[in-house]
Order: sequence, then C-alpha cells, then structure tokens
Amino acid sequence: MPRYAPHIPILSTFYRLEQSRYTTKNGTGFDFRRAYWLPPLPPEVVVKSERERIETELHMRALISISDHDHISIVEGCAPSVEWSIAIHGIPLHLGVYNLPPPNLSEIHAELVAQKKPGDQSRVMELLCWLNEYKGTLIVLNHPFADIGSRGVQKVKKAVFRLLKKAQGLIHALEINGYRPWKENLAVASLADALDLGLMGGGDRHGCSPNAILSLSSSQTLSEYAEEVRCYKQRAVLIMPEYFENPVARKLQSAVDFFRSCPEYCIPHRHWMDRVYFKAGEGVARPLSYYWRRIPIWVRSSTWFLQLLTTRWVWFTIRALLRSGPLQ
Repeated sequence: MPRYAPHIPILSTFYRLEQSRYTTKNGTGFDFRRAYWLPPLPPEVVVKSERERIETELHMRALISISDHDHISIVEGCAPSVEWSIAIHGIPLHLGVYNLPPPNLSEIHAELVAQKKPGDQSRVMELLCWLNEYKGTLIVLNHPFADIGSRGVQKVKKAVFRLLKKAQGLIHALEINGYRPWKENLAVASLADALDLGLMGGGDRHGCSPNAILSLSSSQTLSEYAEEVRCYKQRAVLIMPEYFENPVARKLQSAVDFFRSCPEYCIPHRHWMDRVYFKAGEGVARPLSYYWRRIPIWVRSSTWFLQLLTTRWVWFTIRALLRSGPLQ
C-alpha cells in the first residue's frame, strides 16, 4: 500500500486523506509493518495449478516446490521449503531453501525464524553451513537485485555482493523472477555466470496465474535436481509467453485476483477482508473483517474499480494500450 497507493489516480486522494485522519486521531501514522495478507489460493490449489499447467501444456513431468516467507510450506506431493528472510547491513534479502529434510523441519524452522531478530550476521553463515550438510537441499538467492525495502538499488547490489562473497560455496544458485524486469533478470543471469552459480526460474506468484519462468531438468526427483545445481551449476530455464506481456497489466491482474471472493476450498478465507490481518495494540493478529463491520466506501469503490478494469472489453483495451513487455 505505501509503495503503490500514492501513485494510483483517485485512490491516492483517499489514501492520503485516510492517512491524515489516522495520524490526527492517533498522533502517528499507520504502521503497515503490523499488517500482512494471505494469498487468494491455498497451497494445495497452487500446486495443482502448476502441475496441471506443466503436464498439460508442456507435456513434461512436474517437480514442484513452493515456499512462503519464513514459514515452511508442507503440501502433499511437494517438497518442504521456506523463503528465509535475512538482512545484510540492514538490506532485506530472501533465500529460497528448497527440499528440506522432513525429520528436521521443526528444528530448522525455529533456527531460521530466530535469526530474524537482531543479531550477529555470522549466525547466518553458521546456519548456511548447517543447511549445506543436507545434500538434497538447495539454497537459492531469490530476486537478488529487487529493492524490496526501498533502500536503493545500489545499496541492494552492494549487500548482495557482500553476501555472495562471504557465503561462497554455501549459496548454490540465483533466481530469475517472473515478475521482475527483463533487464534485471539479464543482470542476474550474467552474475550467475560470472560467479559460476546455478540459475533457477522463480515465479513469485501471489495471485491465480501460474509461474511465468520455470526451471528445466532431466532429473527425476528434487534431490537429483539439487545435486545437478550444486555440482554442475544447472542454468536451464524456460520463459513462458506471458512473461513478455506488459508487467503493469500482469501485476494489475494479481491485484484483482486478490480481491475476488474464492470458492468453497478457501473457507475461512473466502472474502478478501478475511485474508488481510492487522496486529492491534494488544498484539493479536485479527482479520479486517473483525474491525470493519462495513467496508468503507472508498475501499469498496477502489476494489470495484479494479474489478471493472479486468472485465472482458476493458481488459482487452488495457492490454492493447500496454503492449510493450519487459524486453522493451
């Protein structure tokens, strides 16, 4: 919200007005760090959609691993994985840790989450060494050049180079991401080549659309694929056609996916207000539906406007106007 809302016509006016009201009433601005949201689809449906897409469109066998921020995802038929958040000199970075050993999941999760608290960065290296003891586990630096914390791209790159230098041999691959610009992904691919690291495709999907960049391999299991990347620096990726559509249109589609009501399998998170959580003064996270008995009119208007944009004819016009994709 704080990154995009001030730049969206009409919505920006309501956003600033509500921020001003909140500050006047509470003496301080709204802290978005106390809020978080859940994606519209449960993990099982995400895995099913990825598998069906790969097997139906590409006629290939699917090996799938999904990860969540600092939470180990456990889905039937899918390797346990986590997106581990770390900070290098105050710059937030994300490490994808894939195919974790099931007997040690609780211990691994506890250690990784504890590292989120302020502490010695040498502990990050210790944990990386520990994770490397599991030969079937793959450690990937996700979207390396993405300025997630709005600290500046040059600061992010500096932190990335520091991490890769210090963790030499402990991080196995870099990710090129389905929602990052082509120029940035090319820079990541060049860095992987220069440092003799593997290269993996990642989707960073948060809506209903399948991943736009996939990894290719002849391996039969994720453990075999991990060995392929760790030992032989596998860099084969497949870029799907939708990646070359305009990124603004693709992100807009993800936003609309979020605000749609989900079918039966999303209970109890069928409505979007049940998927947005906020920690109030008592520190307990509750959904917006707990605080809002009725959705404010400016919020209803904004979500209606987003949904209008993706009706058949309006969406067709938007796509025609936004034809330039990431290659341009």
